[in-house]
Amino acid sequence: EIYPTKQALAKAFLKSVENINKKNLYLAISKIILQQINELYDNLSIKDNNKPQANLSTDSTQIISINANQNDHNKQVTSVSAFETAVIDINLNAMVTESKQIEEAAPSPEKTYDIFELRLEIMQYTNPLRAKILLFSLLFHTWDRSGQDWSVLRSYTLDDLLEQTIQSGQSITDIEAKLHRAAKSLNQPHDHLQAVSTIVETIKPFI
Repeated sequence: EIYPTKQALAKAFLKSVENINKKNLYLAISKIILQQINELYDNLSIKDNNKPQANLSTDSTQIISINANQNDHNKQVTSVSAFETAVIDINLNAMVTESKQIEEAAPSPEKTYDIFELRLEIMQYTNPLRAKILLFSLLFHTWDRSGQDWSVLRSYTLDDLLEQTIQSGQSITDIEAKLHRAAKSLNQPHDHLQAVSTIVETIKPFI
């Protein structure tokens, strides 16, 4: 009730985890919780989508009856309410044709991602601050450790930088090459290169 959407709950978990020791352990636990209650949120979504339209009685129920005669191509959709009954005949062939036209015209689905899941993946396998510095270098300019860079970096969350990277339109090859150059220019390049591998593997499916 307090968190009506999965996204709201995920953000609340992240905020809580930031103040706890053993962040990776508790991030993993929060991920398990989200997976287990996922169906509850899906059911809520289905109920919202199935709410009656403004022009229907709130007490109405829609019943679809299919004629058992295979030679009859007409289907009957009966709308039953406490006050009235209406029957609408729909030609099956027309429905099939229209359905095909809609399918052909529909655009290819975009690759979707859960920013919480991506952030969790990165935080499990590398230092989140190291990941932020690398993504900052990719999106803006080479990290120079100046006070101004730190100030700008604090104004962005890891979620912000990940989302901007995914939506930047760059190929995964370009992203990986730029991250490698940035990692080699920083102190402890080996650790930063390991972070590069984590970032690339995490975002690759959505580029």
